[in-house]
Amino acid sequence: MKLVHLIYKETKKFPAEEKFGLSSQIRRVAISIGLNIAEGAGRKTKKDFANFTRNAIGSTLEVIACLRIAEQEKFINNYLEIEEIIRELYFKLIGLEKFLKKVVNNCSRCSNCSKCTNRTNKRSEQLNNYNNFNIPHGRLAQLVEHLVYTEEVGGSSPSAPTIYEILIK
Repeated sequence: MKLVHLIYKETKKFPAEEKFGLSSQIRRVAISIGLNIAEGAGRKTKKDFANFTRNAIGSTLEVIACLRIAEQEKFINNYLEIEEIIRELYFKLIGLEKFLKKVVNNCSRCSNCSKCTNRTNKRSEQLNNYNNFNIPHGRLAQLVEHLVYTEEVGGSSPSAPTIYEILIK
């Protein structure tokens, strides 16, 4: 919201002829950054949220383009101050988008992606195989997690218990 406040403050100084041109455009684009994030956060899936975050990133770049035009036309004087705020916002949005895409692509608790479906099917298969033994459910879950982790990563975690430790507890 700090960016929107600065944009409004600066665009008040624009010439009257720019009221419905550059001034209006830069205000709308600055507002759309926050609105895209809010709308994306309200969506059901992380994938939708990531898409709206991408739209917010596009709006951020559009604000930069508008500000450069305004600076070239000598409508604003403190471009560097505003650019610093936009740069920080831009990198935060990039980080948010990367995080959301990572969550979408590596989700282990949904049935929407092939990785999760495969992982879930492997776990179900392993549970069916181990249900024939008398292993308490909590230890069985630990065992399955250990086996999946070992299979996916190619080794066990140093802090993870061994299969023997899981079974004898």
